[in-house]
Amino acid sequence: MYETIGLIIALVVTIISLNTAFARYVAGSKRYWLLLALFFLFNNLTNYYWVEYNLVMNDYPTISNYFTYLGWNISFVILAVLIRVLQTEKERKTVSIWQFIPILFGIFHFCIYYKMDGIVIAVWEEAAIALLAYFCIQSIVYYLRNNYKVIRKPYMAVTCLVYACIQYICWTARLLRDNKVSLIVYIVFIMASFLIFPLMIVAIRRQFGENLPNAAVGRSLLSRSFMRALNVTYLVFLLSCCIGGYFIGAWCRDSYITAHGTVDFNVIAVMIFIFSLGLVLFTAMIMFVAGFGQKLMENDKIRRDKEIAEKANNAKSDFLANMSHEIRTPLNAVLGMNEMIINESMNARDRFPGDEERVRSVFSEICSYAGNIRGAGGNLLNIINDILDFSKIEAGKMELVSGEYKLSSVLNDTGNMIAMKADAKGLDFKVNIDRNIPDGLYGDETRVRQILINVLNNAVKYTESGSVELDVSSTEPIKTDNGTEFNLVIKIKDTGIGIKPEDLKRLFGKFERMDLEHNSTTEGTGLGLAITQNLVNMMHGGISVESVYHEGTTFTITIPQRIVSEEPVGDFKAKYEQSIRDSHVKEEIFTAPEAKILIVDDTRVNILVAEGLLKKTLMQMDGAYSGREALKRTTEKKYDLILMDQRMPEMDGTETMHRIKDQPDGLNHDTKVICMTADAVTGAKERYLAGGFDDYLTKPVDSVEMKRMIMKYLPRAKVIKSVLGEFSSVPAEGK
Repeated sequence: MYETIGLIIALVVTIISLNTAFARYVAGSKRYWLLLALFFLFNNLTNYYWVEYNLVMNDYPTISNYFTYLGWNISFVILAVLIRVLQTEKERKTVSIWQFIPILFGIFHFCIYYKMDGIVIAVWEEAAIALLAYFCIQSIVYYLRNNYKVIRKPYMAVTCLVYACIQYICWTARLLRDNKVSLIVYIVFIMASFLIFPLMIVAIRRQFGENLPNAAVGRSLLSRSFMRALNVTYLVFLLSCCIGGYFIGAWCRDSYITAHGTVDFNVIAVMIFIFSLGLVLFTAMIMFVAGFGQKLMENDKIRRDKEIAEKANNAKSDFLANMSHEIRTPLNAVLGMNEMIINESMNARDRFPGDEERVRSVFSEICSYAGNIRGAGGNLLNIINDILDFSKIEAGKMELVSGEYKLSSVLNDTGNMIAMKADAKGLDFKVNIDRNIPDGLYGDETRVRQILINVLNNAVKYTESGSVELDVSSTEPIKTDNGTEFNLVIKIKDTGIGIKPEDLKRLFGKFERMDLEHNSTTEGTGLGLAITQNLVNMMHGGISVESVYHEGTTFTITIPQRIVSEEPVGDFKAKYEQSIRDSHVKEEIFTAPEAKILIVDDTRVNILVAEGLLKKTLMQMDGAYSGREALKRTTEKKYDLILMDQRMPEMDGTETMHRIKDQPDGLNHDTKVICMTADAVTGAKERYLAGGFDDYLTKPVDSVEMKRMIMKYLPRAKVIKSVLGEFSSVPAEGK
């Protein structure tokens, strides 16, 4: 009775272990999980056979031991192969005296065991168990010798060695089954041999770092619901076979007794064995079908991933080729125009024209070249800004910096910039702003401006004739926990080349440029719209596009913003048109002959640029090419203002600034220090101001912005304001 219950428990444990190991093989395609599943499968062959025979005949199988122990003996060999597969090359070369103990014990055990099951079966069993124990001890010895060098601990080898020892004890106790104590030992250890199966699964998981219970299964392409259905189906099938096998066996038994009146039931044992073999073959078929399906899905996924990777790689290659063109084009203009300036200047120096008109002509040409350099430099800066912005978005480091701002100011600056570009191409730029939109908003002004510029620039670039239209409206304000909010609705419509329907889904992809056949000469990184979409998403807004090829495109952008002031924008169109008419304004400049300023930068040309931009102010300017030189100068002279580079060797700008303010014999403890750096990433300004700087300028330096900032911090008594000729107030392109 107890043995029958034990056999049923063993069958259930083996089935559960089989399904678990197979599910993990399907999930991860690891060979060791397949071998472990096969071990459980062949164990299942004999377990099922013994359970069915025991239930039908209330006895143990009497047919040839070749059938009786076939599944178990095959499983021992598979387990030995599994341990060998798990070993590293160095483990396999390990030799120790301890490894030969199982062989010696196997020979001894064979001498007392073969009489019960026959020579062939005994040799097979003893050889398989001895080989298994040999490999297990080999792995354990290697680990003990190299305790601190082995990455994977031999959990599976230890577990299988324990399993082999239990088998030895079971077989020995089986020889003495007439003894009650030996019978109890046999039953206990035969149960232990099956209950160790789940530990084998845990051991492999621990050995290979699969610590989460369902980590491997969770990664499977086959869904969990499919695996669950597979397990349930197999369990139902097995249960049906157990019940059906019992009734078929009982019917055969009764029929055989009636027909032959004999108790020789070898034919029943053969029938049940064939039935169990069919069950195992069916299980193997299920494993094959599920595994083959997994492989097909994996191959399909690999194929799709390969296609995606190839497309991404091609897009990146196109992007790099495009970037090479886009960066070299403005660089060619910068270097070429600079060479022309040098040539013209040298010609003028060596053969200065005699008449005034010729002199004016020479300097007009030089100014024209310089203007081209400024334009090309602006384009180059925009390209670099796009790449930096996208890299920050990809790295998850792009942050929004919100604050109060005037919507009318953003629209005016953006409109002026785009109007100039549209005018240069002969396009009509129309601006329609709902006069009731609140003017005072709270949000990231810089990023709202960037979104507008990116989409409007695209519209102008891809429109050869006709118009570009900017329409701004809003949704009804609603009350929230943060205050009153509404959606800013921006529509940008153009009469340009349009977008093909098949290209619309790729429009916001990174490195993507549409219709290169017609747009190969159009400047751009292919990142503008990808950046725009990411910025809009960060603001919890939305962006959509409608386009008809060869007719035009309309972008619709919604951006949630908080209302700070209910004052409306008003008649923005009139104000905007007036600002266009007033684009040529008087520049309020200043001179400060008595002001002293120190420019600190480790790059000589940067100091020359700053001195050149400030030349007309007549200030007394000194340069320092390192932090140490700046410290020396600030002990010798009192300065009204210090422009400080940040990234310098030995001592950076922040450290230099603090040392200047802490100098015991210094003259510039209270001198204002402005950080002038090329570090323009999000949050840089806040970081430098928090570090102790009084203000912040980015390189490349905008001359107008630099003069305004210097005039802000110079002592008012030393500043002489004046108004000189007209200049074109052109907002700086960029972010």
